[in-house]
Amino acid sequence: MEIRHLNGTDAIIYRTLRLQALQMSPEAFGSSYEEEKDAPLEQYISKLESDVAFTFGAFDNQEVIETSLLLKKQNES
Repeated sequence: MEIRHLNGTDAIIYRTLRLQALQMSPEAFGSSYEEEKDAPLEQYISKLESDVAFTFGAFDNQEVIETSLLLKKQNES
C-alpha cells in the first residue's frame, strides 16, 4: 500500500471516490451527492491544490481505496 498527497492530476479519481462515498455514507459529509454530482472538475482540482486543506490517498495496486483530509489550523485574531 502506498499513501501520498493527492494533487490536481488526481481530481478524476478523487471525484469518483468522493461521489461514491457521498452516496454510501451521506451522514459523514457536510455536503451531499446532489450538491456535488454536477460540480465541474475544476472544483475538485481546486480542493486538491489548496494551501489549507491537504488530501491524502491510500493506494492498493494503483487504485485509491481510502482518502483522508487534513486541515491547516488558521491563526485566530
